[in-house]
Amino acid sequence: MPNVQFLLHDDTLATRHVLLGPNDDIVHFHPGYTREDWEAGWRSVKGEWVDDEATLPQMVAEVAASSRQYWEDLVQRDPQTRIVLDGCHHTLHELGTTAGYGGKVFEVRWLDPSRAPAIGHIWQQGRIPAWVRPQLPDNAAELAERPDIPSPFDTLESLDEEPAGR
Repeated sequence: MPNVQFLLHDDTLATRHVLLGPNDDIVHFHPGYTREDWEAGWRSVKGEWVDDEATLPQMVAEVAASSRQYWEDLVQRDPQTRIVLDGCHHTLHELGTTAGYGGKVFEVRWLDPSRAPAIGHIWQQGRIPAWVRPQLPDNAAELAERPDIPSPFDTLESLDEEPAGR
């Protein structure tokens, strides 16, 4: 069980760590990470066993660097597969290529009226932090599940199987 919890602020990339008590864990609130912290934008991002507290500053810096790299990588990805709706980032995938949301089929209607609606599978990357939001503005007007369109994953017993035709 980890003895240190690393926290990252959603919007500022500020980081901090909390030494865990014997009854604390990283998936529940505790005296070092409260509901108020969560409501203020702090997220538990990692738990580690740390023997040497001198390594904590470097570990905290790595948490921020990892988050920054994650979002900067998303900024660089193909904008044709990027869906941003209400500040939440998703990626669009062709039918049968990936099974985000259990393989459900979605339709994207774009803010740009000249762009045709798109049909496919999606993966959600999460709410876009304020520091990168100017680079990832909303581009979708609506994201709707389309249960009327069969998914290549519907006939599989497990999402570990490959859909027919791949």
